[in-house]
Amino acid sequence: MNARKKSSSRNRTNTEVCAKEAEDKTLPRVQDQNGTFAKKRESERENISTCKSIYLETQPNLEDRESSSDDAPWIAFAKAAISKFTEITGRRYDIPSPEVMISLHKIFQAQYSITDIETMISYKFDEWKNDPRMSNYIRPKTLFGQQFESYVAAAKAAKEEKRDDQRELLADFNALPEAEKQRIRQNDEQNRARREREAVQSMREKTVKNRIKFSGIPEEYKAAKLEECSLPIQQYFAALDVGVSEDLLLRGDAGTGKTYAACAVAMAYVAKHTVRFVTMPYFLRAVNGTWISRAETPQEAFDRYARVDLLILDDLGKEVPKETSVAYIWELIDVRKSNGRPTIITSNYDSDDLFERLSKAGNGNDVLAIIDRIAQSNVIVMDGPSRREVCTTVGGAA
Repeated sequence: MNARKKSSSRNRTNTEVCAKEAEDKTLPRVQDQNGTFAKKRESERENISTCKSIYLETQPNLEDRESSSDDAPWIAFAKAAISKFTEITGRRYDIPSPEVMISLHKIFQAQYSITDIETMISYKFDEWKNDPRMSNYIRPKTLFGQQFESYVAAAKAAKEEKRDDQRELLADFNALPEAEKQRIRQNDEQNRARREREAVQSMREKTVKNRIKFSGIPEEYKAAKLEECSLPIQQYFAALDVGVSEDLLLRGDAGTGKTYAACAVAMAYVAKHTVRFVTMPYFLRAVNGTWISRAETPQEAFDRYARVDLLILDDLGKEVPKETSVAYIWELIDVRKSNGRPTIITSNYDSDDLFERLSKAGNGNDVLAIIDRIAQSNVIVMDGPSRREVCTTVGGAA
């Protein structure tokens, strides 16, 4: 008998020990008068036993709980309570502790509603979120703990007080002359419309910032301005902006402003569309699987460049590719052209030099296809040592 007890004790899981610790903390410390302590402790033990079994079955994640259990209403309540906490505070809480589970079970048994919980969390979050010390207590352990009832009472009182204030304001409003009421309504409507416009504008600005952030455009070119570029560049963007999807090749020696011009177009285009900048060596490493990042496969990397609204391929011909890389380059340009997505390519090489460099990979047919497709693009030859130099438009062939 003793051996079996010792074996059973040794086999208890860490989770049970954790739940036992929560049990010891939760039980009230009252004097045993006329059996009151024993009865209360027995009641608490039954409650804790129920919660503990529920907790053990929910590990490792509350979402895995089977809804067919007799405890389904309680589990649904617990899920909703934790979901409200995350929704209001923005703080994830995936795996509840035994202590929190026990607290939530008590709250459920006391017939509090999810609306009560939502009101309380919103009230305490607004009260504590800007307090460096108290913000640390915005957590289920505190909110659903021993002070839960007082928190709910305070939240309801504050809510009712706000309603009283609103009733007083309404009474004062109703006592005003009709002309004054109309003026206030017009002001409210104007303010509402202004707030909506500001909200829309703020959302647009955030969207553009995120697009720029993930565009890959080098920092030094994020200030590139279209008005500082030549007329042919500006004309290309004007056509692009009204939906004319045409590819562009910027060709010229190093330092003539090819990358600046391409990024200037992208920075103007990003207000309404997604853009992506990538150097050819970087692209080839990504699609050949030699890129360090494990966050995406070569196919996912290819798709990322194929699907963006405007793609800048910088320095075509700088790196002599492998045979498979030439196929990727051709497929990327062809897929984007077929789907009406414009591509801007920069290169230091003309058609003959590009053919010679790309042909070293051994895939002549794909190289010819690349050169032919580029030849169908708008081609602008960048002359001079500076991006401010006048660009000459060359029709047709590169």
